[in-house]
Amino acid sequence: MGDEAKKNEMTRAITEMEFALEPVEDRKSITGYTKISLDKMMGMGAGFGLMADSIMKCMPGGGSGIYKVSVPKGMHLAKRKDGSGYIGGSLDDMTNKVSGQATLNKVSLDPTMVCMAAMMASVNKRLDSIEEAQKEMMDYLKQKDKSEVRGNIKFLADIMNNYKYNWDSERYKDSNHVKALDIKQDSESKIDFYRNIIMDKASKKSFIQTDQSVRKQVEVLKENFREYKLSLYMFAFSSWQSWKYVSAFGEN
Repeated sequence: MGDEAKKNEMTRAITEMEFALEPVEDRKSITGYTKISLDKMMGMGAGFGLMADSIMKCMPGGGSGIYKVSVPKGMHLAKRKDGSGYIGGSLDDMTNKVSGQATLNKVSLDPTMVCMAAMMASVNKRLDSIEEAQKEMMDYLKQKDKSEVRGNIKFLADIMNNYKYNWDSERYKDSNHVKALDIKQDSESKIDFYRNIIMDKASKKSFIQTDQSVRKQVEVLKENFREYKLSLYMFAFSSWQSWKYVSAFGEN
């Protein structure tokens, strides 16, 4: 075959080639899977502890079941002619001839227990996620209340500092008088809220008291007392501001 014919043949072969790109989106991702360690499985109960022990140990035996197959190095399992599975014979990777036997160790493992363990792990993970979401929500609400109190106190301080520039403005006094009354009403509800929280925490007793539990209770009480003190301050400050901005204040 001449060079020109070879060139034409190569060109024809290239034009007939098809490039099949593997679909990336069809790959199974393992990022959403949950790993279950043997230590964690053993902590799920006596039944799962036995299953974990069974996974770590391979029990000898015969008959149908689940086996761990060990193939000698440099060999592979012989495949059945009908393609339905493999047999215990090991074929040499180079010659593809029978050169040994695979070792089968029976695994004492109940698939039902594996499914139960996976279900329990999934439930525990969801419960942990719910608990974490609840904690984040409670922290958000606590911080929201704290920010509201500090924001109201800062607002009262601002209108007091700016009063000297607007002492003759009825609009300024009337609008801030209404705002001070709103803050006063809000402070009364927060005072009642923190008072009940403090009384509930202080009266709460457990059968066994430890240093750690006492310190934790003290820290909680200190935090609530601090917010209770700020709420009282906000109530006093807003009460004085609401009185200052009444219409009769300028005349008196």
